[in-house]
Amino acid sequence: MSRPRAPMRAPRAPHAPHAPQAPQAQRRQAQAAQEPQSEPDTSICPLPPYRSWLRPPNRTALASHPRSGSTWTRFLLERASSSACGFEDPGWANVLPHAGGVEGKPDDINEDGLIIKTHSICFGCWPDAPIWKRLRVRNTSLAPQEAHRLLGPTEVTEKLESIGTCLIFPPGSLEAAIKVRKNFNLEKKQAIQLHCTKMYDRAVVLIRDPLDVFRSNYHYRTKVLGLQRGRSWSKDQHAFVRERAEAWMNFYRSWRDFAQVRPAMLVYYELLKLNPAHEVQRMLQFLQVEVTPEKLTCAIEQTTMGKLKVDRSSKGRVDETRFFGSRKETEAKENLTYPPTLLISFDNMGLFQFANSMGYISYQGLASAVAVASGESSRIEAVRFPWQLVEVAVEPFSAPAAPVSPMETILPEVTTSVDSRPAPQAPAPEPRAGTASPLRLYMGPQVPMEVSPIQSALGGLVVGLLCGMYLCRVWQNRVTKQARSS
Repeated sequence: MSRPRAPMRAPRAPHAPHAPQAPQAQRRQAQAAQEPQSEPDTSICPLPPYRSWLRPPNRTALASHPRSGSTWTRFLLERASSSACGFEDPGWANVLPHAGGVEGKPDDINEDGLIIKTHSICFGCWPDAPIWKRLRVRNTSLAPQEAHRLLGPTEVTEKLESIGTCLIFPPGSLEAAIKVRKNFNLEKKQAIQLHCTKMYDRAVVLIRDPLDVFRSNYHYRTKVLGLQRGRSWSKDQHAFVRERAEAWMNFYRSWRDFAQVRPAMLVYYELLKLNPAHEVQRMLQFLQVEVTPEKLTCAIEQTTMGKLKVDRSSKGRVDETRFFGSRKETEAKENLTYPPTLLISFDNMGLFQFANSMGYISYQGLASAVAVASGESSRIEAVRFPWQLVEVAVEPFSAPAAPVSPMETILPEVTTSVDSRPAPQAPAPEPRAGTASPLRLYMGPQVPMEVSPIQSALGGLVVGLLCGMYLCRVWQNRVTKQARSS
């Protein structure tokens, strides 16, 4: 007798790009509701309540590639400043969300705050950016009629062409964002706007060693969010890792361009782990927020890895024990190494050269990249963005001795060497409310490049020689071809 067939399972619904699967989220939220409530925070640096918001006059981006430490950074800043942060995309609000700042929608996640988390590539994402910096339909392969059919109402197409798109989550594209709208109804098409409505006046750009980021991002997608089902680290010739390498470079190139025209500061995740008091103080000074040494010390003590693992601010959206510091579990089950062929591919696409230009000076070629990938200590020589926020008359801070490193991990040796060349002088703006002292903003490259007449003449001579060689080569090929034909 043949065995009865098992009933067919219904197909799974497609996963949202940045949110955990619905069944998992429901189970986590149910578990969170059954768990006993955590004890009240009686420290001098409690987190702002869930329903709290802030709308500062300047919108500041906390721009980072996924898994570069933005969640830990927000914990530190919120505890030190007692101010809520926001999210560019509510789908990223898995941990430490805040609501109540959207008029008429008290349960919507806040999109404004002391600092706003973003993982998007910036295409002219600042006010008054030239239109050619942004993306429009003409930058895609879509025909105007097809784009209009997918976009919906005429005003949507007109706004997209006149204003442009300025924020895209990598490795996405405007064309992909337009095509996905074919399954939307009219109401949803009107609700999801593609033209640039969220812009930033300044940015804190958080960066982390790329080889470390790729491993952490893979772990997060597979084990924390439950995405990438059926995929593996090495599947399709490491397709996921190659995709992330391109996205990492495109992301930081775009925000480096932002720093050419708007105030921005660069923060290294490795230095934040090494000296959190100094780095958090730098960020708060940039944000023009005063903080006492006692409150800063409290913020660091309350954000250790052990305490973050038992934090329940995600309200069941993710499992905190997996979100924070659980990558070793994935590495124990799967080989997350970088084979030579993959490192060669990284080198060919310019990853190591770009990482070196961003301050990771260990990447001085393929051989040094192999050493870093094998576990050798990474070295950093901190670089400055063209816009500089100079701290004036700030009292030196010396935190009391902490029992262990704030993240309770052993950090590889990190050496810092900040370029101290003088920047061009600029008048200081008037002090603003909430700042401890006047702040000076410097615009443009710190040392303008000057070309002497001799250098200019030599450059012209070299160009002339190269053009002559090219023309000679063309003439020689033509003569050879004629000789063969005869």
